Amino acid sequence: ICYKMLKKSDCSCIKRKAVTFVSVSIIALISSMAVGNMFFFLPTHDLRTCAAQFANVTPTALTPSNVTDILNITLLDESKPTICGPQSCHFPQYFTYSMVLSMLACAQFLGTSGFSKLILLLSQSVLYTLLVLLVNPTLFDNADLLNHATFEESVMIPLRLMSPFILMLFVAAVLMQGQQAELTARMDFLWNKQAAEEREEMVKKQAYNRKLIHNILPVDVAKYYLDKKEKNDDDLYCQSCECVAVMFATITNFSEFYMELDANNEGVECLRLLNEIIADFDNIISEPQFYQLEKIKTMGSTYMVSSGLNSATYDKENMSHISALAVFAMRLQDQLKFVNTHSFNNFKFRIGLNCGPVVAGVIGARKPQYDIWGNTVNVASRMDSTGIDDKIQVSEDVYNLLKTKGFDFVPRGFVPVKGKGTMMTYFLEGPRPNEEPTS
Repeated sequence: ICYKMLKKSDCSCIKRKAVTFVSVSIIALISSMAVGNMFFFLPTHDLRTCAAQFANVTPTALTPSNVTDILNITLLDESKPTICGPQSCHFPQYFTYSMVLSMLACAQFLGTSGFSKLILLLSQSVLYTLLVLLVNPTLFDNADLLNHATFEESVMIPLRLMSPFILMLFVAAVLMQGQQAELTARMDFLWNKQAAEEREEMVKKQAYNRKLIHNILPVDVAKYYLDKKEKNDDDLYCQSCECVAVMFATITNFSEFYMELDANNEGVECLRLLNEIIADFDNIISEPQFYQLEKIKTMGSTYMVSSGLNSATYDKENMSHISALAVFAMRLQDQLKFVNTHSFNNFKFRIGLNCGPVVAGVIGARKPQYDIWGNTVNVASRMDSTGIDDKIQVSEDVYNLLKTKGFDFVPRGFVPVKGKGTMMTYFLEGPRPNEEPTS
């Protein structure tokens, strides 16, 4: 019980030496109890010598049968006093087996090292052997004599030799079992450690793969594919959306900025700057206030975003997803002005907004592409292409939904739109967001 309490205690308070000390103390106590009864039979009278004195002959002249006949005792008369003295123990194997049980207790202390177990077991065996050979050898000689008298034709090894031999065999068996258990424990530890590392690596890879998928597909679409039990590459994911806001934002003069020269590493530095601008846009759309927005794709220097594509982001009552996209468009304008100031460039920004029903889906079994289609998308693209630099041009549908929500608009008038004839459009002027641009 004490050992278990120590094993369950805080390792920072209980040192390994303390555990070993308690283990050795308990083993010593058990060993003392195992062989302590032997001392109750001290001194033990030699039956052969006693019988020789009683018969007035030499001890060597008496056989075991003569001794038992003279003394009138048998192997089973353990509690019967003899003429030689008080009763004696006729089965000293009891002490040997008790010692084996105490050694078995030593083997059960798994917290003790194999070398410590070897020292303890050998110490127990040596001490017991000394007790058998030096302290009370007569006890075992008397048992041999009675056994020979009872089983006259049997060949028997003296108990004084057999007892230490049994203990040594048990020590060897315990050590072999201990080595096997220690080897198994080490292998289990290494396998568990390897399995834990593999599980941790698998979890990291799964998290990385999920993050990669979420960067390619919207969260709800990625969840649809990850949770799908039957993996079929031919399955088509599509969803009809009732009222989605769509934005196209184009850096109109980036093609003039892009040049393949030795000075800019064959155009790599131009693309590096474009990547930094798009990354700034991605950071803005990742802000909690724009959770309803979803980046669709980047086409050259055109940035495409939509909002309200699923039930979690679509606000049917207040149309807050459209308001969020309008605020996001103004944030992009402020961000590009910030980039122009710090990179000494003069990029022009043209943005178009529209809202209405669309169809969203994933195209392709390899390198899948999430996209949206419909007349709403086409009109939003026309709002961009027919717009004016550094202006946010919106359709009349967007204007009608946002004019009562505190946004400022300036009518542009009727604009010819390819495939639509002429359309009334407006410029979104404010109110400007309060967030400061960052890079």
